Amino acid sequence: MSAAAAPARAVLKQGTKLSNLVAHLDAKPRLGLAGVKSLKLSYAFRNDHFGARHFVKEDLPRIRWANPNLDIQVERAQKTASEQWRPELVVAFTDGRSTTLNLQDKFSKSILSELMETAGDKSWKEYKTLQANSGEPLFPSTSIKRKIPAAEAEKLPSLQTFRDSNPESVAATGKLPSRPKKETIPEPAKTEAEASAPS
Repeated sequence: MSAAAAPARAVLKQGTKLSNLVAHLDAKPRLGLAGVKSLKLSYAFRNDHFGARHFVKEDLPRIRWANPNLDIQVERAQKTASEQWRPELVVAFTDGRSTTLNLQDKFSKSILSELMETAGDKSWKEYKTLQANSGEPLFPSTSIKRKIPAAEAEKLPSLQTFRDSNPESVAATGKLPSRPKKETIPEPAKTEAEASAPS
């Protein structure tokens, strides 16, 4: 391969990545929201709330693309395994109303579907009708084995409620507990013969 062909391939790869990104953002259905002023999402920084994290990675960019003037706030809070609080999405409407979606143990497409049912625009309703008439599901179906039964998940506090009642928690302070230091085992002392031997 010639030296000139290498940069051309790099440009083609970049173009392919860009075209893939735009295709993802423009994918059907269009995720327009009607009468929504802001979205505020809170979930665990790592090791929990997987559906919410996947929603932020895969679906939130498409929502931003379809709603460029929408105020979107995402809070990724530190959380230990012993801390129990639910991820949530607060949808604030332009008329002053707001609604909170509980995201505990939900797949990203379930979260997306619930958001679109709550605030989807005309294109969402048209997409739903088209899918229903063709006998196709809105999204590929998936089942989930809940870590916490649904009735118990509803009782979990929100992040803010958890912080208010547990001010020393990792979620409130943002500081993870320090890990215990590993003990270092000293190497055995060298005998006189080993110390005087050339390396």
